[in-house]
Amino acid sequence: MSADHECCGVPLERYQLSRADHRRQQEAVGVAAWVAEQVAKAPRMSDEQLETVMELLREPGPPVEEMTWRVRLYCGHIREVTSPRSWLRPYQGVSGQEPCVDRGLDPATIVAFEPLASDSGPGKLA
Repeated sequence: MSADHECCGVPLERYQLSRADHRRQQEAVGVAAWVAEQVAKAPRMSDEQLETVMELLREPGPPVEEMTWRVRLYCGHIREVTSPRSWLRPYQGVSGQEPCVDRGLDPATIVAFEPLASDSGPGKLA
């Protein structure tokens, strides 16, 4: 599959946070707090239900070609993450967040990114 993977905020080391970045981070923190509150209210699963869920999670899915990205988090840390190669950005279709264990920031939104490489064999991106 050939895709033109996107870049945003390159070079990552000099990226300056925008108002939109601050707003996205604030929204992500609010959503995470709401989800934690809802989970705390939820009834506990029975042992049978829990075992069924665990069994489903253990089943391997089909192999997926992956893409490696270099991302800058809201907190300023830069790290590498992977996503399916078909995605044009590291968080396509999902939240665009990674926990930052160094700062204890969870979630930390991805504010800038660049593609590095894929596992598709010859012709990998450099």
